[in-house]
Amino acid sequence: MSNPLDQSKTKDKIIQAAIDIISSESFHGITIRKIASKAGVNIAAVNYYFGSKENLIYEALAYLTIQLKETFEILKSKDKPPTTLLSEFISSYMNVISHYPDMIKSLITYTVQDKPLRGHTEYSAFLQTEGFALIRETIKDIIPELDDLTLSLKTLNLMSGLSMPYLMGHSINNLLHVNLFNDQVRQVYAKVLLNNITK
Repeated sequence: MSNPLDQSKTKDKIIQAAIDIISSESFHGITIRKIASKAGVNIAAVNYYFGSKENLIYEALAYLTIQLKETFEILKSKDKPPTTLLSEFISSYMNVISHYPDMIKSLITYTVQDKPLRGHTEYSAFLQTEGFALIRETIKDIIPELDDLTLSLKTLNLMSGLSMPYLMGHSINNLLHVNLFNDQVRQVYAKVLLNNITK
């Protein structure tokens, strides 16, 4: 009988392989054969753990969604000033999306084309029911006099500022000579975003 820990490691390896392929080749490039090869397992193992390519893509998106949702937990803290919380959220969110830029780009593209993927619809629902509200409340704590429309626009401005550079991919480096995959550049950009949102 196989060890549950080994099974978990194998499953994680397969998910990571799928994430890597989606990140480098988009959703169109993913096949069970490529995933199995990259994970170092046979095709039967992929089918055993996930049943189908669609289920595996869902698991890969769920993995990314969990990481993105965890960044919003920062905004729930009551132990730090709201400006600090927003700063930490921005940095944390950027760190997650900088690890999976092509996957994020694919997700945004599918959303813009109104072709949401099963795993991404859960994240969209989270943003609508909780995520955006947490950002709005934090900005409101920083600038209490803001009206509802301005709060919504600042929330939109922040989320756009976080996502747009990764949607543009490496062309932003070619156009503006800005490399957001460089930790120092990303830290400076995080401060610029924070200043723009909180003034």
